[in-house]
Order: sequence, then C-alpha cells, then structure tokens
Amino acid sequence: MNEVERIHETCRYVEEHSDETLSLDLLAKKAKMSKYHFARRFKEVVGVTPKQYAAEMRLRRLKGALQEKRSVDDALYGAGYGSPSRVYEKAVRSLGMTPAQYRSAGKGISISYATLETPVGLMMIGATDRGICFAQFGDSTEALLGRLHAEYANATIAPAQEPYHSDFPKWVDAISRLPRAVKRESAWSRRSVPICCSSTSACLRPIGLRCCGNCGRARKRGSSRW
Repeated sequence: MNEVERIHETCRYVEEHSDETLSLDLLAKKAKMSKYHFARRFKEVVGVTPKQYAAEMRLRRLKGALQEKRSVDDALYGAGYGSPSRVYEKAVRSLGMTPAQYRSAGKGISISYATLETPVGLMMIGATDRGICFAQFGDSTEALLGRLHAEYANATIAPAQEPYHSDFPKWVDAISRLPRAVKRESAWSRRSVPICCSSTSACLRPIGLRCCGNCGRARKRGSSRW
C-alpha cells in the first residue's frame, strides 16, 4: 500500500472515529509515517489538515444525529463535541444556523443560493444570515436544488440576488485554486475531500460542504444579498 492509499485509509479511520479525540501522533502511526511527514502529505493529498478533516467528520456526525431528531445535547455529545455550552456557538457558525433550527429542517430560516462552475464541477452554495449552510457538487442545478430542499425542507429557499456580496468573487477564486488531488474526478475525491479556501474575510471549507466560521462575518446580519 503506497502513501496515498494509506492516507485514504486514515481518512476512513477518521470517519469511523470522529467522535473520539484523534491526535496527530495517533493518525500518523495509523498511516505508518512520521508525524511531520504525515501532516505534510495529508494536506497535499486531501487538501486540508488532519485536524480540519476530523472537524468536518464530526460536523457530519452532528448533522446526521440532528436529522434523526435526537436532542441537541445528545447530538453534540454523540458527535464528540463535549460540553454543549462550550461548543454551541461554534456549531452555529458551522451549520449556518442553530442546531435546533437544523434539527427542524430549517424551520423559520431563509436560505439564498447560487451555483458556480469549479474545477471539480458544478457547485451550489446556500447561505443564511449566519453563514454558509450548504455547498455541494452535482451534475445540474436542478439536482443540487433538490438536495438543498431535501436537507432544509422547512426553510424558505430562494436564489441569491445579484449583485452578490463583494466577497463572492473571492470564494470563486479560492475554489478555482483547489489542490490537484481535489481536481481529480474520482468518486473518492468528490465524496470525501474537504476543501479549505481562505481569502481575506471569506472562508469556505466544504465537505458536504460548509463554512468554517468566517463567512458569517463576511455577510451582513439580516442581509439576503451575498
């Protein structure tokens, strides 16, 4: 098994143990590499750091638990976030809404969306006034919009009004500079690779895909325009 395959195996391990504390030492040992070599190669292959990847998997677990209608506290604990009081605001920034609002499929929330072409394919971004809540790749706008409505069945969803927020071109530019590993049109890369792109006040880190926290500040509170 070569290094890339071992890193892919490590990603699967992270997916299965995202509710646990995963140190860099542990993951490097799993991949049979030195800690620093592993950290460098992981980012080259996956596009984000091991810590960022683990955070994305933890968020995926949280969203799954909320979709199953588990209580917010149980969902947070089950995803490995620890004390809900310490991570609640972080979860809000990650989800683009409160966990309770996500649990209710976006009830009372307004979401605006836009699509754009990227090196990986067609991408749709959906955002609330708190930040990005949806970003996925797909073959058509109709298919992506169907996924957006399925995830947020009780939200008010409408196209983003042009002109978009002044930082929107920066998001597009950041995505256009994706790591080579992400540009490969493999099922693994499209399914599993988070993308971390920072550009001044705009930050987009999708896997399923979502905002890493700064996007909420890039948009004005209460604004429906990007």
